[in-house]
Amino acid sequence: VGLQTFIRCHRKRSRSKSTIMRARRGGVTAFIYACAASLAAVCCEAKTVTYDFNVSWVHANPDGLFESKVVGVNGQWPLPIIEVDKGDQLVVNMYNGLDRSATIHFHGMFQNGTNDMDGPAMVTQCPVPAGSSFTYNFTVNQNGTYWYHCHTDYCYPDGYRQALIVHDK
Repeated sequence: VGLQTFIRCHRKRSRSKSTIMRARRGGVTAFIYACAASLAAVCCEAKTVTYDFNVSWVHANPDGLFESKVVGVNGQWPLPIIEVDKGDQLVVNMYNGLDRSATIHFHGMFQNGTNDMDGPAMVTQCPVPAGSSFTYNFTVNQNGTYWYHCHTDYCYPDGYRQALIVHDK
């Protein structure tokens, strides 16, 4: 009788311990999954936003009076509006299809650590020669409405300017 009672009590205690251990493991597993999901949500909010710009001369009628030669992107004028969220990586692959040098300056963007992506020709960047390419790649760390344009002598008055909108998310 004593041995049978011992075995019964031991089985109950073992079941209780294993039930407690399963509950603890389940709680730890749930906690780990919750942490991983939170981390993934934070890490995955930022994205890479890529634009491919073929900068070239196009014909447009910006003043509504006469058609003239202006700087276009991908064969169109007005230029595309760049839209990103705060924290996104902005990548602009620029091909210079013009007959002279050009750049892109992202006006008002803080370029801490990415000065070479700022775009003022002969200030922080060499101009991109005609027929060449350059990739701008930086993280946008501020929200607001800005604009991009070219600092090379003819670009700005010939239509090379447009909005850069950074949403605060």
